Amino acid sequence: QRDNLESAVKSLEKAKQTLLSGMSIAILPEGHRTTTGKMGPFKKGPFHLAKGAQADILPFAINGLFEYSKKGTFHLTPKTVTVNIGSPVPYDAFKDQPVEAIRQKIFDTIVNLTQQS
Repeated sequence: QRDNLESAVKSLEKAKQTLLSGMSIAILPEGHRTTTGKMGPFKKGPFHLAKGAQADILPFAINGLFEYSKKGTFHLTPKTVTVNIGSPVPYDAFKDQPVEAIRQKIFDTIVNLTQQS
C-alpha cells in the first residue's frame, strides 16, 4: 500500500529483519512499473533500509520487460530480456553518506547498466 506511510514503514521493518537474519532480498527502487519504458526516480525507502540493516547493495538492471509486457495490458510480446548485474556496493562505502547521495549513486549505476548490451 504505497499511499499508507504506516504500512510502508512496517514493510521496511519486516524487510530489515529479513536482511538481519542473513537472507537477501531484491527491491525495485522505482516502486512501480514504468508507463514509458524509461526509468523513473527512485524511492528513498530502499536506501534507508540498506543503511538501517547495514546491508550491501547489488545494483542490477533488467532490460526488455517493458516491450515484453506493458503496464495495463495482459498482452505478452515475446522479446529477449537481459539482466545486467553491477559490482556490489559494500555498506562501508556508503554508511556515512546521506540517503539522497546513495540513491543518486545507485540510480546512475543502474542507468549505466541499462546501456550495456
